[in-house]
Amino acid sequence: EVAQKALHPSNQPWSRAMAGAAAKKSAKAKQRASSRYLPLILGSTGLYVLVRLVVRRATATKWHYLALGVSTTIYCATYGPIVEAAGGPPGALAEYLYDVMVLTIFAQTVGCVTDYAWLVGLLVPAFCLFKFAELFLVKRRPPEPSPDEPATSSASTKKSKAAHRGPRRQR
Repeated sequence: EVAQKALHPSNQPWSRAMAGAAAKKSAKAKQRASSRYLPLILGSTGLYVLVRLVVRRATATKWHYLALGVSTTIYCATYGPIVEAAGGPPGALAEYLYDVMVLTIFAQTVGCVTDYAWLVGLLVPAFCLFKFAELFLVKRRPPEPSPDEPATSSASTKKSKAAHRGPRRQR
């Protein structure tokens, strides 16, 4: 048992070096993602607060403060998983969260000058409804054969099975 543990690849020095290199690469990718996305989030939030809630405070209503709270919640929910996914293989959830974050940054930045920018946020539930309909409501068709493949009929299938079995015996 001791010999088996000593020979296991995870106990070899080269394996630990490779794992260390992978961890360093992952940490560097996470650092790059953090340094790329955090300034965008803070910049758009700061711009929104400065322009919409300070400079144009006469037009600010409770809805603008609610929009600031919702966008901050979205940033908190999406930023962590996006940064964590930066070091690993690409995943569908991280890509969807990235799309939500980018739409929120866009809506918040454009929301400094117009109230209608938050309609961009309706793209997310619309996409979710589309995926739901695609998953549950649309009937799947079997794949059609490609033109270079010969179409097999039931008669030709029976003949090929009979040829594979060999000649019939007489009774």
